[in-house]
Amino acid sequence: MGHSLLKKRKIRNRNLLLLSSTLAASATAIYYSSNFLKTPQHTSKLLGAQWMHELLNYHPIRLKDNLGISQEGFKYLENLLRQKGSLYSTCNMGST
Repeated sequence: MGHSLLKKRKIRNRNLLLLSSTLAASATAIYYSSNFLKTPQHTSKLLGAQWMHELLNYHPIRLKDNLGISQEGFKYLENLLRQKGSLYSTCNMGST
């Protein structure tokens, strides 16, 4: 009777070791994929005003992802700043 109890304990210990190893490997894979496998956000070759024009007119979802504001929210904020006199064009960047 003692021999079968010892065998059951060995099997249980082996199963616990396999389970903990599997969990550790799964946790490592999840950590790696969420921290080291990044999807590039800025894939356009355009810069500055051209990039903003592209985002505002053709990529509303990328605008939200890149700037954290919707297309409507961006245009509302732009108009509000222009009306209050805080936003104006310069030689390097336009306000529209």
